[in-house]
Amino acid sequence: MIVEDIIKQVLTLLNDIDTYDRINHGNLNVMQDNDKLTFKTLLNCINLTNNLIASEYYLLKDSSEVYSNGKIPFSSISRTTISEILKVESMGQSVRFKAFSNHIETVNGLVKVYYSYLPKQVTYVSDNIDCYPAKLSERIFAYGVISEYCFVMGMYDDASVWDLRFKSSLQTILRPKHEIKIKQRLWI
Repeated sequence: MIVEDIIKQVLTLLNDIDTYDRINHGNLNVMQDNDKLTFKTLLNCINLTNNLIASEYYLLKDSSEVYSNGKIPFSSISRTTISEILKVESMGQSVRFKAFSNHIETVNGLVKVYYSYLPKQVTYVSDNIDCYPAKLSERIFAYGVISEYCFVMGMYDDASVWDLRFKSSLQTILRPKHEIKIKQRLWI
């Protein structure tokens, strides 16, 4: 999902396509002051929605093998914004660990750290949000952005309506789909 397409979807759903024309593809040099504020607010709302999805609905998981001398700084793990340490393994076996604000304490030797992380912040309209499954469409993402935008702008009733629409759409696409089988009844 390209950020510019999400912004266009948001402003279309808010029935404010004139603002999209004035934003002019994110070029801050030619925008009026209130359009700059709207653009920056929309980018912040996109980042808030992105972090919300990654932390509550669809965990972004990864792992890294690192050498431990009893203490592993987060800087030695590949992702920069680690949300939660899920598990630490040494030689294929789970080992105890203790997570602190900037490092992990665990056993010595080569360990594999499993963790969840937050996506990188978007700053340009050309940025791409590609860390979610294809089922998460721009429209559903836009619902979350609109919810955050309405909340920031003080439109609390609208924010709750869009938030409900966003969360129910997320639950629909993320729930497991499986066949429901009812046991055949015996007739006596």
